[in-house]
Amino acid sequence: MRSNLKKWLAGYYQFWLNNRLPAQKQQRLQQKNLFIFPSLLGACYLVLITIFWLLGTNYANNLILGLCYLLISIFLLSIFHTYLNLHGLHLAVGNSKPVYAGELAQIELYVMRRLKRQYNSISIGWGSSLSQVIDWQGEDKVLVKLPVRVLQRGLFQPPRVSLKSYYPLGLMRCWCHLAIDTTVLVYPSPVKFDNTHSSSSAGELQEGNLSSQIISGQQQEFQELQLYRNGEPLTQVAWKQFARSGVLYKKHFTDYASDSSALNWHNYPGVEPEMRLQYLCYEALEFAAQQRSFSLQLPGVEIAAADTKSHLNAVLSALALFQINPDLSSTGQY
Repeated sequence: MRSNLKKWLAGYYQFWLNNRLPAQKQQRLQQKNLFIFPSLLGACYLVLITIFWLLGTNYANNLILGLCYLLISIFLLSIFHTYLNLHGLHLAVGNSKPVYAGELAQIELYVMRRLKRQYNSISIGWGSSLSQVIDWQGEDKVLVKLPVRVLQRGLFQPPRVSLKSYYPLGLMRCWCHLAIDTTVLVYPSPVKFDNTHSSSSAGELQEGNLSSQIISGQQQEFQELQLYRNGEPLTQVAWKQFARSGVLYKKHFTDYASDSSALNWHNYPGVEPEMRLQYLCYEALEFAAQQRSFSLQLPGVEIAAADTKSHLNAVLSALALFQINPDLSSTGQY
């Protein structure tokens, strides 16, 4: 019961936060997105003020009451100073470079001040983990790189970034959780092909499967059915078609993997789709390192051969976005 209530409250909070603070390229810290509340030290401070007020009232001691009012004044002033330590700052998205799955993505953010006011001890990060502290030393713009480990290929959308401050006395905590409108392109993790992974290919290439076959260790693709002639090998006969029509046909295959520089999805029969992408990624990097021209063929995607850096980026991007739902983001750890 308690766990369900906690999940419901967390879901409702995220729904409310998404409606109130949608993702944007630039964010300005203002009353709409800043929250302020007493910290643990501030709560203890309020308890102390309450005790002093009770003592001063009970014993009619003006000195204690005067101390109590002084502490209240300090507390009220700390509210404004803590709030103004974040108010007016601007947050803008920088250029985040593509990474490979399993690596740390560096999310670049620019924190800018438009007012010539001093800002001190501002913590920025993903929640309470991996926070960085910003102290202005006369600069109007500070570049912050927030690391996050990306686990899956595709488009990674970072979580909400948190800015908070306890300055100057630590009695108040002012914070905000901002959604930044940026994505990081995540390439498949490059893995060298191991022939042992293709041991299951025989299950794909049964007699009735006309899509492909392996002859002398070389992958071939089905092209068409031709009439069978006497004396030709019976292994090429399409027996299922014979059972349907009563006419002997043979299966004609063509070699589509003869070009060693052609990266082809069908070069790895029996291998899981994600592993195929990892193998293709490794081969693309190898060809690029050798400055060899290579092409890419995926189901529904074909990139002509070239040997430029932009061509490599196009190939890696095609592998990263292959059959990816743009509404879903890859996951990360931070």
